[in-house]
Amino acid sequence: MPVANLDVVLNVTGKLTKSVGDIAGEGNITIKRAHAFTEGSGANQAQAVYNAKLTAVDTVGTTLDLAGGGLTDIFGDALTFTKIKAIVVDASGSNTANVVVGGATNAVNIFGAAAHTLSVGPGGSMRLTYPDANGVAVAAGSSDEFKVAAASGTVDVDVTIIGTTS
Repeated sequence: MPVANLDVVLNVTGKLTKSVGDIAGEGNITIKRAHAFTEGSGANQAQAVYNAKLTAVDTVGTTLDLAGGGLTDIFGDALTFTKIKAIVVDASGSNTANVVVGGATNAVNIFGAAAHTLSVGPGGSMRLTYPDANGVAVAAGSSDEFKVAAASGTVDVDVTIIGTTS
């Protein structure tokens, strides 16, 4: 699937205030980061997007095989990722447990080791971007799995994976 224009955006703004005795101060915080991807396999480019609403049950969860494991894009076309350029995980606000990301046997190398995980609380999100030409390599059979699970019970989660296929 061609990626005409695809943006992954983080926007944090706020005003901080503090009073000490009769003295009041304020400061602003602004963090704006956008990664715009166009069609291709180089820096700031992508060729494929996987997006799904998943229900993960207990620690068994759902493991996505990024290199030929039956993933499809929104048009039903098969996806075989070679590099990951961005991963976004959005946990449902109605979850009663954390979403656990990572821990797959042949995990894509985003946390350092296959057993490493990250917890995303109810209503929370995780955003990782790798806009350079290298991205995160995906190798069939050794580093091609992305797992989402529930700390306990069942959780609902939206997963978006952006990457290249060549």
